[in-house]
Amino acid sequence: VSQSRYVHASYYDTTTQTNPVADTVNLFKYNSVLSQFGITRGVPTSKIFVSQTGVYNFQFSMQLDVTGGGNAAVYIWPRINGANVPDSASKIVIDGPNAELIPAWNFLLVLQAGDYFELAWQSSDTDVESPYVSPTGNIPGIPSIILTVTWISNYEANE
Repeated sequence: VSQSRYVHASYYDTTTQTNPVADTVNLFKYNSVLSQFGITRGVPTSKIFVSQTGVYNFQFSMQLDVTGGGNAAVYIWPRINGANVPDSASKIVIDGPNAELIPAWNFLLVLQAGDYFELAWQSSDTDVESPYVSPTGNIPGIPSIILTVTWISNYEANE
């Protein structure tokens, strides 16, 4: 049985991730590990390294909010080895303060053994954040971001 089919990871973050400088790339970080096998966090913890060449499914969900002002646009996209993945960005607009959004989607990407993935984001509004919300009553905490990674398959180039 191939060990590849067991390659997976699940990470999340229990801090509020902010946008300290307008129009500058931010990289989501992960301070907690739910599970990992064949995939590891790097330094900084925004880097997610794969140990095997193959097709990977990167899925995320995050909470976004703006703490002041009006509407705020946020762009989100994947990077491999520090380079933007072409034609991969998405734009969402938060409709003012206390109008939390939960962007959640996935990227199916081909990586080589030793490559790393990062999830980037940017906004012109420094009031945008991905907040961590502490547990209250019966409700568990809300991570600022959750990322799961699953190895899908080997691949053959040009097929």
